[in-house]
Amino acid sequence: MVVPLMLDPMDFRRMMCKISVPIRLLVLVQNGREAMLSLCLQELERVYGWSGRLVVSRHPENIGYSAAVNIGLRIALSLPREEVPFVFVTNSDVKFSPDLLPNLLRDVHEMTRHDAARMDELAAEMANEPSEYSPVLRRGLRVLCSTVNDNRLPTSALPPDRMHYASVKEREKAFSKHYGHFCAYYKGSCFTSVMLTRLAISMVGHFDENFYPAYVEDVDYSLRLRLLGFSGSKCLIRQICASRQLEYSFL
Repeated sequence: MVVPLMLDPMDFRRMMCKISVPIRLLVLVQNGREAMLSLCLQELERVYGWSGRLVVSRHPENIGYSAAVNIGLRIALSLPREEVPFVFVTNSDVKFSPDLLPNLLRDVHEMTRHDAARMDELAAEMANEPSEYSPVLRRGLRVLCSTVNDNRLPTSALPPDRMHYASVKEREKAFSKHYGHFCAYYKGSCFTSVMLTRLAISMVGHFDENFYPAYVEDVDYSLRLRLLGFSGSKCLIRQICASRQLEYSFL
């Protein structure tokens, strides 16, 4: 679970009190210098830091929303697939109804059960490259490809070389049988709280950090998912008492 943070910690505290499922790994990324938030995170580290399940990353210079999310994604992808088959990214100013997360997790597990086999197929194909589509290989150079340990390139880690050269129609069919994200939306804002599958992250890559400090990065990412044919599922959100209450139901 990845939560970018910046302002007063009260919303974050309310949100965490509504979590109704175990969290294997919680990545909190602080942008800015909000004093009360800093104290809150220090206390969390003091109490739960020993568990190995809490990561706090501080950036007083404000690296932006996309970069904050990417920190969490890189940590998630460095862990075994069996432990992190998907990543939940959420704003801190939301509240979850009691049955939302249990139901969501159940359905995400069910609807992504074929992802692991597809990832193995793609990894095997990449292992057998070089590809005929890569003229640079004839000059003894390697194809540029990102890895979880190399964040200098905005490309993704898993797609075989042929996918970079496929037609639009071919790409749109590539993952049409797979869900890429399970998305909660509020007044048209899709990525308020979103579950991203490991397959989707490995294919689409990280968020574009050129959208700084925030906004539009979610639109860009959803378009990139769509270009590879990933299906998406949306959850409904209802506003209650000036905070956001997420109510789960597939559309």
